[in-house]
Amino acid sequence: MIQTPTLIIGAGPYGLSLANYLAAQGKKFLIVGKPLELWREHTFDSMTLRSDCATSVIKAPGDKFSFERFCQLKGCSMEALRGQLPVKVFREYLDWCEAQFPFPIIDEHVTNLSKLGSHYRARLKSGSEINAQRVVVATGIAHHLYIPPELNSAKRLVHSYYTRNIQTVQGRRVLVVGAGQSAAESVQVLLSNNNLVEWYTRHKPVFFSEPLNVPQSLFNIVVRFPDLFHRASSGLLKRLLNIFSATTITPNYQPLLEKVTPHTTLPTLDTYDIVVAATGYRCNLRVMNFLDKDLTAALRTREHMPVLSATFESSLPGLHFLGTITEPFFGPSMKFMIGSQYAARKLSAFLN
Repeated sequence: MIQTPTLIIGAGPYGLSLANYLAAQGKKFLIVGKPLELWREHTFDSMTLRSDCATSVIKAPGDKFSFERFCQLKGCSMEALRGQLPVKVFREYLDWCEAQFPFPIIDEHVTNLSKLGSHYRARLKSGSEINAQRVVVATGIAHHLYIPPELNSAKRLVHSYYTRNIQTVQGRRVLVVGAGQSAAESVQVLLSNNNLVEWYTRHKPVFFSEPLNVPQSLFNIVVRFPDLFHRASSGLLKRLLNIFSATTITPNYQPLLEKVTPHTTLPTLDTYDIVVAATGYRCNLRVMNFLDKDLTAALRTREHMPVLSATFESSLPGLHFLGTITEPFFGPSMKFMIGSQYAARKLSAFLN
């Protein structure tokens, strides 16, 4: 049995940024997860990120993992990285970061997390177990894929999260469903592989350079002050999130999408070989199947998500959540890498 004061579950940008801050403060912890799996396994190889190098950084005190340092050591030009980052370059940056982390990562998935008295026990896929006084769940979006029930009659149904599966499709008739960036990227990849592609969206797509359909000045406020969202009443917060959650597509995809047969009502699905559901994510504690049922039942929730304190702590003392699942309490910056700095600073200062 391994013992640790703090266990971080998830080795994405939120878990790793928190680990960097805890390590800099000399605090003991363990981190478990597949390092940066989303960008290595679930992002199209040929695409660019929507974000630039200023907002796609693994956070650490002193900007240890800045792109300026990456370029200095790798001999690349910062000017060439202005704007959207190519995925291949970003993966090189992630490899560079991982080689320098001042802590080991237990490269496994947690299969069960339970509460035993005053502490928590995590069972790993290998069978190993870890006891921790505090646990931080930072597992990202992988558990929260959303597929509308009306798509279930498709011959073959693939969520856009599974980019490697989509990249192998060739010479098929495919329907892409969704009005966001992942739908546009899926269309582009499928067309490049000689597929006959059609597109269905219930709402008229919004073409905008930023992921949130708000002016840049307002976006900057949203990113810098997540605590303002946490202080808002639940009613006001819900109205704000409705404003900030509109899905957008970068304008460079508009000419491509105009060439694809569009549908505003759902066509007959059995006429397609494959349906790609680029339908996003809906966070829900009930689908996080590694959480013990008794633990989940004991949590205070709002719309199936854990209610969190200003330090990201749930109603169970010592159990914290970071990342996308915290958006209903800290605002939309928690959906993006840029929100990890606020979360890491706030929580690392609180943890013993």
